Amino acid sequence: MSDQPAPFLNPALHWRPLAQLSPPAPVHHWLHDEGSLTRRLQALGSFRVAPQLQQIARPRPEEARLLRMRTRYSALIREVLLYVDDTPVVFARSVLPLMAIRRQNRVLGHMAKR
Repeated sequence: MSDQPAPFLNPALHWRPLAQLSPPAPVHHWLHDEGSLTRRLQALGSFRVAPQLQQIARPRPEEARLLRMRTRYSALIREVLLYVDDTPVVFARSVLPLMAIRRQNRVLGHMAKR
């Protein structure tokens, strides 16, 4: 399995806390909303999820640090594009420590197109 993100993801991009960003006005309220992104997108039109990558791999160092994971531990890495009316509007990368997807949370490892 590759440890590389999907080919369209710019490797120079890194997660930063919202407080460190100065987003353009049209997206500012989207980034500050603590509600469901899926529900907001569904309200705009025909919504679908297109999985791009799902693998067990080591997270990037900044991801491991944010999740308080040891860097040698693996996680389920999932990358998807979220579409509204057949237009890609969000690229999402999820990092789920393997310990988090056991027992009652194991469904998280089988999300497919959800």
